[in-house]
Amino acid sequence: METVIREIQESDLPEIEKLYFDSIRQNASGFIQRLEFLPDIKEVVFWKKQQGNAFFCLKLDQKIVGMCGLVKKNDMVVELSKFHIKREYQNQGLGKKMLLFMQEYASNNFFKKIILHVSKTQKAAIALYLSQGFEIIEERDCIVEIENTGYCYPTLFMQKNIRLF
Repeated sequence: METVIREIQESDLPEIEKLYFDSIRQNASGFIQRLEFLPDIKEVVFWKKQQGNAFFCLKLDQKIVGMCGLVKKNDMVVELSKFHIKREYQNQGLGKKMLLFMQEYASNNFFKKIILHVSKTQKAAIALYLSQGFEIIEERDCIVEIENTGYCYPTLFMQKNIRLF
């Protein structure tokens, strides 16, 4: 099986959108589940890329099975963003491969730290981040108000200092 990680191209966007929405639907206790309140992932990727951020897809035998982005916070720090692996491809080392790629990319672009936040319900993702040297720096509830209703999401904030590759 051939695995390729490359920048998301415009022709990938319909497949990326399906991956993103399927991933959100499958995490019933994760962040906002009402898809109509989520931003259009195709526009997010396009807009953030226009600002100099990077979004990548992971392809397995020509099929997109994962996505992830790095959003620049300042000259030293990037945030891991929109990290999703299709459920049927999880626990096969693909998330680790993607995360290692993202760290190398950040390092090669002279960033010193990667930050992220993750819902505490995402046990597998948290285990992956911890196994790769990320540390929990804060735990707090993120409150989102939608149509006069508050939603509470227990969240971990993590970081990792990265070395130059």
